[in-house]
Amino acid sequence: MVKKKHTGIYNTLVVDASHLAYRVFFALPNLSANGDSTQLIYGFMISLLSSIEQFPFHELIIALDKGSGRKRELYSGYKVRKPEEEPLDEVLRQDFYRQFDILVDLLTALGVRQCFCKNVEADDVIAHIARQGWVGEYAQHIVERPILILSGDHDLYSLLQDDVAIWNPHKDDIYTIEKFRDEFQGLEPKQYTDILAFMGCSGDKVPGVRGIGPGYATKLIKDYGSVDGVKTANPSKDRIVKLAQANWADVEISWKLVTFLDIEPTLIHQDPNFSRARKILFANELMSLLESWDELENLSKL
Repeated sequence: MVKKKHTGIYNTLVVDASHLAYRVFFALPNLSANGDSTQLIYGFMISLLSSIEQFPFHELIIALDKGSGRKRELYSGYKVRKPEEEPLDEVLRQDFYRQFDILVDLLTALGVRQCFCKNVEADDVIAHIARQGWVGEYAQHIVERPILILSGDHDLYSLLQDDVAIWNPHKDDIYTIEKFRDEFQGLEPKQYTDILAFMGCSGDKVPGVRGIGPGYATKLIKDYGSVDGVKTANPSKDRIVKLAQANWADVEISWKLVTFLDIEPTLIHQDPNFSRARKILFANELMSLLESWDELENLSKL
């Protein structure tokens, strides 16, 4: 189950649920004998147990997506794809969400903490946890640091701190603030949002500036420090500055879209109902997960 043991101490694991779910949904075959696919549920839980084995985590938080409504209020085209651009056809989409709903029921029955905010993506929830260090109404739960974020989403790079790192489960690589500084020529993670404002993101339909990719976007921030620095720079001395300033409306809306929202996410943490958890596993022919029942029970202690 375990690929390798990592060195380092992280007290809290925050899981980007949608990212992990998509990864295992496409990576594994249908595991159900009766035709009702279960690979998402099985793969997610096995990956979660494997992750827990690799560090002495004290707590676990699952960050859930609850839509993009808040961002679409800023920009109606945010994450709006043409039919041919959709990663899932209608049949696969329904199957994905059917399995995901069962997964959430299973996590709830196992007493696993879940965190979300209405009309807000998991990225913003994770940002709140990493930056504010608490979740739930009136800061009812203080998150224990250092924090390890399980996600392959590079949009989270701006959250890197001395006590916050990102674990890409696909590459099995832990991305730290030191690695960011090495890759981005000494820039600080908080400047990554400004880089994204210029390069955009085609997958999320964040416009950015056509003609400015990662290299040029990084150079702009390296040379001028921030979005505001580029805005006030002399365009006659730098053609990329001139290009950016000529498309400043796109830069501004892109910056708003890639900036994490100020939210107060809801925390769900119920007492475990192991009888219900077993029923969910049996009902979905996931008896193989019962072989790891002791580990599943232990999730309620995190």
